[in-house]
Amino acid sequence: METLRQKFYNKYGLVQTNTIRNFINTIDWSNRFIGIKGSRGVGKTTLILQYLKQNYASDNSVLYVSLDDFYFAENRLYYLADDFYKKGGKLLAIDEVHRYPDWAVELKNIYDDMPDLRVIFTGSSLLHLQKAKADLSRRAIMYKMPGLSFREFLSFETGITFKSYSLAEILKNHIEISMDIVNKIRPLAHFDNYLHYGYYPFYLENLNSFQSKLTSIILTILEVDIPQFALIQTANIIYLKKLLAVISNSVPFKPNMKALSERTGISLNTMKSYLKLLNDTEL
Repeated sequence: METLRQKFYNKYGLVQTNTIRNFINTIDWSNRFIGIKGSRGVGKTTLILQYLKQNYASDNSVLYVSLDDFYFAENRLYYLADDFYKKGGKLLAIDEVHRYPDWAVELKNIYDDMPDLRVIFTGSSLLHLQKAKADLSRRAIMYKMPGLSFREFLSFETGITFKSYSLAEILKNHIEISMDIVNKIRPLAHFDNYLHYGYYPFYLENLNSFQSKLTSIILTILEVDIPQFALIQTANIIYLKKLLAVISNSVPFKPNMKALSERTGISLNTMKSYLKLLNDTEL
């Protein structure tokens, strides 16, 4: 556990709190069992570390672990949580739960057996999280973390905080709202940049490496997440890639199933399941 604790302290010390997403305020952190799901790259890890840094000292009552750590190749999550709990642990933050076999069962057992332990967990494989939803539905309060909205992107780019409005407010006061915004900035001057790289907050780290990181995320979903969940043979992943390429070069459009089948070589029946997989993984 000490190795994991040291890794947590290192991340705790390095995480910045200058730019924090509004999503952090939508979570009721007082809940005992919180799950945060979202596609890869939207900032779940950063959000949890920022929450811990803002609200907890780096002491033995709090621990952050990522289940893609080699530690969990030989050690069970349940036993780690039990040891942490017995030594006075109060909050266990668990990242990348989908990387661990039977994670939903062990989280359920942790919840049932350690009544005073608070748990926050995240997962990036939306397919695996959806499959395990029934096991945790009565215990965990689940939140869906999206990528950056245009409003958030503008705030990060300009340093100006923009209020969010309900549809009713927009319909009633759209002229006043729009005038207030354009008196501060010209939103359309930033819109092309938002479309190119603004959805994923990791563009703030290094814009030059954004494209390679985005490509890596897409390939991980196509080559790891989907095959594990849907039991697709590796040889057929090329058809998923071809389908995604055709769609991404054609949008916006209304899909013509027959035309897509002819262009990609995918049968009509398989096409429906492939499109559902791409939609469920938010590609």
